[in-house]
Amino acid sequence: ARFMASSHVVMGHLFARGVIEPLYFFGWGFTWVPWFFMLSGFVLFSAYLNKPKTDSMFGYVLRRSGTIYPLYAFALFLAFLLGKVRGNIYTEWPTLLAQSFLMQAWVPYFTENALQMHCWFLSCMVVYWFFFPPMSKALKDIGLLQTWLLMIFFFFLPWLLILIPLYTHEEVDWYKEHDFYQTDSYLDLGVIMLKYHPICYFHVFILGMLLAKLRQLLDVHARSLPHGCFSWRNPYNLVLQFIAPLGYAGVFIVFSDQDLDAKAWGYKLSARVSVLLPFQAMILFGLAGLPSLPFPLFSYAFSMMDFLENYSYAVYVFQFLLYALWPQTGHVNLPLFLVFVYASAYIIGNCIQQPLQKWWAAHPNGQLAVPFLLAAFFMAGCFCPTFGESVPTMEDLPRVIRLNEAMVDMDLGLTDAGHVGPGEGAAIINPSVLLKDDEVIVLARRHRRETRQQNGWYEAPDGERTKAVIIEQVWHSTILMGSQKFRDQTLVTQMFDHWPRSNMSWLGNLSLDSWDGLSTKDGDAWRDLCVVERWIPSNKTLMRLVVTGPEDPKIVTTGTGYEIAFDSQPPKSVTTCRRNTKGMLDSVAQMYLASGVQNTERWRPTRAYRLSYGSYDVAEKNWIPFVYQGKTYFVYTPVPH
Repeated sequence: ARFMASSHVVMGHLFARGVIEPLYFFGWGFTWVPWFFMLSGFVLFSAYLNKPKTDSMFGYVLRRSGTIYPLYAFALFLAFLLGKVRGNIYTEWPTLLAQSFLMQAWVPYFTENALQMHCWFLSCMVVYWFFFPPMSKALKDIGLLQTWLLMIFFFFLPWLLILIPLYTHEEVDWYKEHDFYQTDSYLDLGVIMLKYHPICYFHVFILGMLLAKLRQLLDVHARSLPHGCFSWRNPYNLVLQFIAPLGYAGVFIVFSDQDLDAKAWGYKLSARVSVLLPFQAMILFGLAGLPSLPFPLFSYAFSMMDFLENYSYAVYVFQFLLYALWPQTGHVNLPLFLVFVYASAYIIGNCIQQPLQKWWAAHPNGQLAVPFLLAAFFMAGCFCPTFGESVPTMEDLPRVIRLNEAMVDMDLGLTDAGHVGPGEGAAIINPSVLLKDDEVIVLARRHRRETRQQNGWYEAPDGERTKAVIIEQVWHSTILMGSQKFRDQTLVTQMFDHWPRSNMSWLGNLSLDSWDGLSTKDGDAWRDLCVVERWIPSNKTLMRLVVTGPEDPKIVTTGTGYEIAFDSQPPKSVTTCRRNTKGMLDSVAQMYLASGVQNTERWRPTRAYRLSYGSYDVAEKNWIPFVYQGKTYFVYTPVPH
């Protein structure tokens, strides 16, 4: 069962990358990762109930770590070396330091930027093992009623992620506002914690322990029945035949039937924190059976494949390393890739994992040194040059280029106060500078491009649905603002009188931060904008351009405040997204104006309104505002680009 779960996780990751067939079933692979927590709690507490041991909390973690840490550290070491050789290692040293000690899931800023990011669940596992000794003592003597009540409570707990948004009239899939790698907002941090933090899966591990206790209590009752443990007249023998098959049938229906409308109950986030846990608990309980009763027939058939469980951990840990070595780019032949993964896992399990675990068990003092040595290796590696091609940075560009006597191209030296993840390539572009009295106000755009590929469904304008590869070109865009005050207005005039022809930037290291108060005319946040789609029927590919926020601001002063003009794709909350003659979404940028903006109050809600002059069917961009006799006018650009 564990080997099958690991294989489904691998398929899910390939599905998310859009490199295998877009079967709906593949997309559910992520749901088995929390099941590993339940499995661990079940196995460990079953062993404890059979033969209690007295371990200190730290000693128990050290003893259990031998099953996961040696191979994890080895894979992390190889992934770092491979990244250095290929020049695509973007994980920063604080994250690598946390990973050396299996702490990457504890801090939201680290989790999604981690190397071998899919191993986050191991960072949770050590927390549960640390608390296992006291939890074992607390649960070992509870009765049947207490066990059932606690299980029902923990089964219900994940549904709060659905019920709370419904009660507050929010979208059930509110978590979709988070973009991978982003940690800018409380929403980003909250989503990361719900997806990866040990606290959010503690109930799953405890459920596994409760399942082991239930098994012990029901076994006592089954033995007390007059027909004996091996008689078919014992009702437990009959019921146990159906528990695991029904559990598998339940998850298979959810994984295969799109008509169930999984998004209506949160889908990605709720399923991750185990809305499906009752089915998965049935699988685990049904396969384990009761200790004194004969194996259920379904479990007996599964037991013949128990040897595969020796390789399930290697399959999971090495899946991305093996994908990086796979020679085929683009679409992956799934059967061949799985054969490659399984064969590699067999070799890794016998030639690497077992020797490492034996060494780990034989050197209890050496165990403590390994994380520190791994951390030291990462620290040294971070300051060594990469062997492969590296991504060019802004530092590679000259600071000043004089094009002619009247024109200078200059780096203003602006800095971004917001957090930008490693390797994201976010840049500050298209600044707008305003001088007012003794203050200089600067607006600019934070811009980053990202390409996403996944499998999904394309719904044609006529309602026909087709399996498709969806490729999204995402432009992450945010308006930044900042200001710098000087001693007096005369100094400002003198400094900027001949700028920028003086080849000097008086704005060096001016820090800009996000304009978070921008809202639509109805007061909604400026996000979830209209998109552009193009369908390529020859290879069943849907190309989608997604812009996440406003672009290219320009600022003027009106005396009482500031007006900011910018262009943007229209927000879905205030307009019907434009479609072309073929019925495809075909949004075009429009110009908007926000009045009464206060530079010192970036958080104050400020509504922006569409500038009515211009066309809804043609891109309107880069209108230049100016104030004359107290009124705002625009220089209109007929050809925006």
